Amino acid sequence: MFKNRTDTATNPVVIIEVLSKSTQDHDRGSKFKLYRDLPSLKEYILISFTGVLMGKYKKQADNKWIINGNSRLIIRQKKALQ
Repeated sequence: MFKNRTDTATNPVVIIEVLSKSTQDHDRGSKFKLYRDLPSLKEYILISFTGVLMGKYKKQADNKWIINGNSRLIIRQKKALQ
């Protein structure tokens, strides 16, 4: 399928994407529709471009996908070493 490519996972279990403002509808729509056909994929995690919200799609035993809503991310800043 992707001959001579070294940057392509052929049997992903989890895909994590950071959404951009211009592609978020595509990522949640037609791209996710293609991803759902991957037998190995169990979770699809989307992180908002603002870094504040996250949505997680999870495949169930009956091959139906559910979304685990939009969760707020907790972002912790590391203190600079002095």
